[in-house]
Amino acid sequence: MQLTAPRLHGSLPVLSGKPSKRGAFSCPSKTGLPLAIFEATFLVLATLKAALYASLASAARNTIRKPNIRRVVNRTGGSLLIGAGLLTAGLKRAAS
Repeated sequence: MQLTAPRLHGSLPVLSGKPSKRGAFSCPSKTGLPLAIFEATFLVLATLKAALYASLASAARNTIRKPNIRRVVNRTGGSLLIGAGLLTAGLKRAAS
């Protein structure tokens, strides 16, 4: 069977030319392996992301312990919060 670009027939995607009641992309007998590959890929990527996040947080903790860096971080965060508050107030006035 030669696959062509999917096109829509009503609301169902069609690969062959005949619409399927389940949709052209569902094949219950062949979903085990692709689903397992998808789940394994997702778990590996989620684990790598969590490990990277933890290592970056550890490095940031060691850096932020310095008083001058902590002062800069606090002032930057405070300025961003004040800016967000002013922007919100301005948007509320513009909407009124």
